[in-house]
Amino acid sequence: MFHALFHKKKKYIMDMETANQTLQNVFASCETPPNTIPFDKLVLRRQAHTKTLQCMTLFSFLSLLFVLLLPLAFCNFAPQFEIRSEVNSDIQVIDGYIKGERFYLCVTGSDLDLGDSYIAFLDGSQSLSVYYDNTTGEIVFPYPGGEVTIFVSNGDGDYLKMILTPEN
Repeated sequence: MFHALFHKKKKYIMDMETANQTLQNVFASCETPPNTIPFDKLVLRRQAHTKTLQCMTLFSFLSLLFVLLLPLAFCNFAPQFEIRSEVNSDIQVIDGYIKGERFYLCVTGSDLDLGDSYIAFLDGSQSLSVYYDNTTGEIVFPYPGGEVTIFVSNGDGDYLKMILTPEN
């Protein structure tokens, strides 16, 4: 069906007078009354119906494609993760997200000392934050992926220990 829509066929073209004479000869050989509607009107009517059918078929195809692709608009392609806190602290996590190879964390609490916060990887290595702002509570860590442990410091030397686990 779609092949017929997008594939140009070679058509035999006949002038209107010859086509009309051929049609009248067919009616005469079948012993049927001759055609009373002019032949050019028959051709125009057929072309009008064909164009409408092609337009409606294309519209239906595009509508179906839209309906099939619509769920992709509501998919969340951002990496999902879970943060678990292992220590009770006055530091609370407001938001966290991964963008590229960075983990952005927003925390709140009294006497934050985010410059002393760090991230620990499974291989035992550690890294300080790439960026922090004590007034807004935003901290940015390098994040190559996988499970990591994040230590957020407050002014008293206590750390809030959080485990970041990606969800599959």
